[in-house]
This record gives sequence, C-alpha cells and structure tokens, in this order.
Amino acid sequence: MKVRHTIFLQYIIVTTILLMGAVSVGFAVDDLDRPQFRKGYVVFKVSPEYQVKLPVKGAERFGVAHIDEFMDKVGATWVERKFPHTPDPKPGRTDLTRIYNLKFPEAIDVKLVSSNLSKLKGIEYAEPWYINYLCYEHNDPDREDQWPLDLLEADRAHDITTGDPDVVIAITDNGTQMDHPDLIENIWHNPDEEENGADSDRNGFRDDVVGWDFAGNDNDPNDAANHGHGTHTAGISSAVTDNEIGISSIGFNCQLMIVRCGHGNAIPFGYEAIVYATDNGAQVINCSWGGSQANQAGREAVQHAHEEDVIIIAAAGNNNRATLFYPAGFQTVVSITATTSRDVKASFSNYGNWVDLAAPGDGIRSTFLNNGYRNMDGTSMASPFVAG
Repeated sequence: MKVRHTIFLQYIIVTTILLMGAVSVGFAVDDLDRPQFRKGYVVFKVSPEYQVKLPVKGAERFGVAHIDEFMDKVGATWVERKFPHTPDPKPGRTDLTRIYNLKFPEAIDVKLVSSNLSKLKGIEYAEPWYINYLCYEHNDPDREDQWPLDLLEADRAHDITTGDPDVVIAITDNGTQMDHPDLIENIWHNPDEEENGADSDRNGFRDDVVGWDFAGNDNDPNDAANHGHGTHTAGISSAVTDNEIGISSIGFNCQLMIVRCGHGNAIPFGYEAIVYATDNGAQVINCSWGGSQANQAGREAVQHAHEEDVIIIAAAGNNNRATLFYPAGFQTVVSITATTSRDVKASFSNYGNWVDLAAPGDGIRSTFLNNGYRNMDGTSMASPFVAG
C-alpha cells in the first residue's frame, strides 16, 4: 500500500471517489520493444565527501582523482550535474546536488560502465540514463462526445469547485500548443521572470516566462515536433471552460505550467521536469509517461517533490500487466489506471494493488494541434483527469 503524504492528497482522493459516482520510436505501447536508455550516458551519485561544485554547464574532469582516472579508461568526455539548478537541500532532505551525468562514446557498453563505476569508492550508485515513453494510443479523431465528464458527474463537482487559479498544475510532456484557444488563458506565467535575456528570478533558467523545454534546452515549451500528446493532456486537466468553444475540463480555473521533457514519443528528461516544476511553484505534477525501470535518480527526484508537498499524478502504463511501472510505481506517486465508458478497466491499462485510482482513458476528447480537438486512448489520458 502506498504512503499518503498530505491533506491535499487526501482531498484529491476523496474528491475523485465522489466524482466517480459513488531517439527512434513508434506507437507501440510495450516499452520492452524500444530503447530503454540513452547510449553514451550513465547517471551516478557520490557520497558527500566526494561532492564537487561543477560549472552549471559541466566540465571535462570531475575533480576527484580516481573518478577522473575512470573517466579516462572509458573515454568519458564530459560530466555534469543532473539537476544543476537545484539548491542545496534542507537538513534531512533528499540531496539532488550529488547526482551527475557522465558522457562517453556511444559504442561502449552502458551497463558495463555503470556496473564498474558503481564499484568505485564514494559512489552511492551508478545506472543507465533510462528513457520513459508516453502512455497513449491513437483513436478516431472525429468522435465528438465527452462521456467522461458525464460518467464522473463533473457538473456536480463543479458546483463545489472549478479549480483554483492559485493552483499550478505542471504538464510534464512533449510540449503543448500554448496558444490553443482553449488553453491560452490558463497558461502559467512565471511571476518573477521577465523575458529580457537574463535570469531575472535567479532560478537557473534564463527567460523561463512560461515554463521550460528540457528537450531543446530553451525557454519555449511549445510542441516543436507537432506531436499533440502534451496539448491533449493539458486540455483534459485544465482547458478553459464556459468560453463557448471546444471542450470542458475538470480543473478549468487552475494554471498550467508547461514543461517539455521529450520529443515525439520518448521522454528522456521526465525527472528533470519534475524537479523544475517542484522548484518553481507547481502544486500538482502530471506525468502521462513512464517506463519499467525504477531508477535511483528518478526515485530521488520524486522524493524531492514529496518533501516539498508537491503531488505527482502518473499514468500506470498501457501494457495490460500487473507489473510496476514508473514513476507511477513509486510510493509517493498517485498512480492512475484507465477505464472505459462502461466504467470498467480499459483492455490496455496496467493494473494491480500498486495502482491508486482509476479514471476515464478510452476515447477521450481533448485539445489538439492547430487549434483542433482529437480523441485519444491511454492511461496518459486518465492521469490528467485526476491531476485537474
């Protein structure tokens, strides 16, 4: 049984129960058929006595003799902090400042490098840089209904609350069409940042006025690849409602912080996005992506969010299995399986006693590219219903 951690989380669970009425990739949903980690990289954490202060952009040497010697042996060319802008932790909190990325030639065996690195003195762990994937499938783009809102009795819930503009929901995804007519009014704007070529709020991200793009390492988290997934999940959570166009949403008064952490179907920077959202004011983080690997760096990123009282909502995956899927499988994450219009588990959805809640995820109508709308399936779609 997963650990519950805040009154706010208890509120979400109770509200959801009431609402329920009483990188080359394809579109396959089995993540075992796709690359599991980035070639030429490992992630490692050092013990406190071996921590070094690297430049934000990284360096050619780590600065500890035996680690530098190891870098020479594997031909490593670069080392950098994985979460370079995270401040020093408070006493007793998770320390993300001691986690690093090591870059080396792609021809070298990643698992061999991580295994050998983990044996060095002062290394707490070393592991591949795992890649996560979106949790969706295609559906008929012409279907026009929004049956989930009826099934969830959303109108009754909206008599109680329509979301709070002071609540920021981070959409960690492959980018969002932020000027979509049904989204633009709800896009979060960083209150302490000005677009002036400088890092006005000193959070380490220059001109992050409307979020950040980790895939492109810039301040434009729009969907540069014209994929549509992040636009779809954003609309489910918090599309503008009562505006006489398009669709309605669950938390339509909440703000949407857009954090682009992948391109196409692959999400290599999901945990970096979680840390950014946590450190920049999100109260809820939606993760409509995941993978089968419970990596340590990801676990610590999730724990960092938990310690800051941020709630992570994550898709349980689309493999129709009971096996754990991450980040949904981590103890402090609220994991979401998908249901159909008949209020039963969707055939593709993962399941098991590690899953926390269920929400509609079959034939879900939401915002899409080019100011449009489309139906999609997946636990990707179920997760933002709960996030909103």
